[in-house]
Formats: sequence, structure tokens, C-alpha cells
Amino acid sequence: MMKLADKQLKGSFPPLVTPFKEDGSVDYDTYAKLVEFQVKGGTHGIVVTGTTGEPSTLTTDERIELLKVALSAAKKRIQVVAATGTQNHADTVKMTEAANKAGADALLIVTPYFIRPPARGLNWREQREWDGMEAAILAAEAELAARRRAAEAPAIVSDGAALTERYHALAAAQAEVDRLYARWAELEARRES
Repeated sequence: MMKLADKQLKGSFPPLVTPFKEDGSVDYDTYAKLVEFQVKGGTHGIVVTGTTGEPSTLTTDERIELLKVALSAAKKRIQVVAATGTQNHADTVKMTEAANKAGADALLIVTPYFIRPPARGLNWREQREWDGMEAAILAAEAELAARRRAAEAPAIVSDGAALTERYHALAAAQAEVDRLYARWAELEARRES
């Protein structure tokens, strides 16, 4: 189970509406002002493109841009929750990854509206991780093998720092392989239960 920090996701988190210009395009400048209004009003955080933010009328790129505007305007003074759920699985994945990369403090992912997937269908992130695990392990093992060869090669310099650096690189590669195998075992155990 995920553990949140003591002050994470506590307090008031109003979902912001999305302002539009006369021509129907998103008004990002006004959106930044709405974020600032919430900061000055003492809220603890905001929800970007929640259901009151008209997400079904926005493109994926508009929703990602609204999140970037919110994060920039908030300047880490309040928490920013990115609502990334959509009717389309690929768009949900794209927005969730973009929100994570942009630095959202939390994600709000609703199940697709009007569709009732089974419980196993809701765990798409773990399934994607499982699907990529073999390639990740192979890459980590290749890195480890390269580090072992480098560590075993005769030292060109007699500098102790260079040898120490080789040792630390080898240890880091081994730790990554160990971490991946442990995660793989964890995923395997969940799949079997």
C-alpha cells in the first residue's frame, strides 16, 4: 500500500474550471490567475481537469498544457493534483505519464465513464510494468556484465579513485539487477494470487 506524507492530500483541494476565450480556445492566462487566486485564498491544493474542468471538451494536449500552467503558477506553494482519467486508455496513459513527468503531486484517475471494466482491467500500470519487465531485466543484466568486464580489466592508471569509481559503478549495476528481480517476483506473486 502506498504511504503518503503527513501533509499530503490534506485540506481543501478545489477542482478548477477551465476558462475559454471567445473563439473557444483555452484561456491559459486566466487559468494561471485562477491558480493564483486559490493560492492567495489559502487552499491546500487544486485539481486540474477534474470533472468540473470540462475534461471531455478538451484535447489531451490541452489538458497537459493546463497542468503545466497550473504547476508553473503554483510554484510549489500548493499541491497540484492532475486528473488524468479519460474514456480512452491510450490517452489516460499518455496524460498520466505526462503528469508524472511534469511533477504533479498526485494523480486522480477515474475509471472510464460508461464502461465497467473488471478489476483486473483497472491495474494497467502494473500490467505495463509486467510487460516491460523482461526487457528491463535484460538491459540491467547487460549493463551489469559490461560493468563486470570494466572492473576486471587491467587498470590503465594506478589511481585508487578510478578503481573505486569502477567498484561503485559495478555495485550500482548489481543493485539495479537485484531491484528488478525483486519487483518481478512481487509482480509474479500478485498475478498468482
